[in-house]
Amino acid sequence: MDLGVYLNTYLSSVLEWELLLEGQLALEMGHFPVDIRVLNGAPVSFRYRVIKTGEPILVRDPVALADFVETTIRDYLEFARFRDEYLRETVGLGCQP
Repeated sequence: MDLGVYLNTYLSSVLEWELLLEGQLALEMGHFPVDIRVLNGAPVSFRYRVIKTGEPILVRDPVALADFVETTIRDYLEFARFRDEYLRETVGLGCQP
């Protein structure tokens, strides 16, 4: 199971928190594999894939979720322009302008 978590506070060690929570869930769920990623500060392509293919399990703040989705889509579309330009210039891929 893959879980994306959006936090309302800053953590100094995101990786440590992810590993700790994964360990706790693994104990609770037995041998069912769990992979947790904090969405705050995650790469835009990862965040976009999460909102495109994932489903919310628990939403405590619908406004924060809407803001996260809006920001992610805006950032992804901005990023996509540069990615497409890079692919066109370096390997000749993507749509031509």
